Amino acid sequence: MISHNPDITRLIDRMEKAGWVQRSRDQHDRRKVMVRIKWKGLQLLSDLDEPVLALQKRQFAALSEGQMGQLLDLLKIIDEI
Repeated sequence: MISHNPDITRLIDRMEKAGWVQRSRDQHDRRKVMVRIKWKGLQLLSDLDEPVLALQKRQFAALSEGQMGQLLDLLKIIDEI
């Protein structure tokens, strides 16, 4: 997920309103905010597992074995940066 800080706050606001996460402040440093996933959020993630996996399989099916190897090599280079 790529987002700017103010966007993260709004995203967490929406997730908290939906009942997916719980937000709490650190007692010693009020600037620190802890966000924990709730049961309802875990259920949502579980429901998304199958459709996301199916999408990835469809997307990568378009690549040949050689292209898949090239993609992996490029991702390794990016990971080292």
